[in-house]
Amino acid sequence: AAGFRIVKFKLGCAPLADELNALSACCAYLPLGVKLRLDANGAWNITEALGFISAANGMPIDMLEEPLRDPDCESLARLQAGTSFPLALDESVHLLAPACFAAPPVQRLVLKPARFGGLRSTWKIGQNAQAAGIECIITSALESACGLLACAHLAAALAPSLVHGLAVDQWLKGSPWPWPRIRDGRLQLSRQPGLGFTPG
Repeated sequence: AAGFRIVKFKLGCAPLADELNALSACCAYLPLGVKLRLDANGAWNITEALGFISAANGMPIDMLEEPLRDPDCESLARLQAGTSFPLALDESVHLLAPACFAAPPVQRLVLKPARFGGLRSTWKIGQNAQAAGIECIITSALESACGLLACAHLAAALAPSLVHGLAVDQWLKGSPWPWPRIRDGRLQLSRQPGLGFTPG
């Protein structure tokens, strides 16, 4: 009802069969056009990840982050080749050495500017990734309202057509500043120069 098209779930918290059953039940209630963004946080070995992907290939999945407990480029490439939805690296971004950029093992990269030293360095990583054919998703690392706006500007500049992970205001209470407004599932950026951050 709020206009969001992507809903994110964390996986790897229960037995794989139980999570697959829960996801299947959830999919029956998803509105038309809404997809799932899943994050396993490195919970599975290669056999478990292959089993999940085989069972989930018919589900409306937008992407799966960090499927492997001990990831390497060869295993990730094997998983990506066997699925219809993008796999993404987040915590395992260190795997993307120059050799991996030449033959990317996954289709997406999750970038948190706070992890990469700020906007300028994250922008450079994003441009290198996009040149290699990797889509980039910008997400929050528990930012303040001001930091979240900075992430939103980077997302708009780097990949304006993708859905980013910045709708966190309902999870973080007690902010002394107003959060950016979200209307119809979209974070609203100011048309004026600057971040648009105004201490309230």
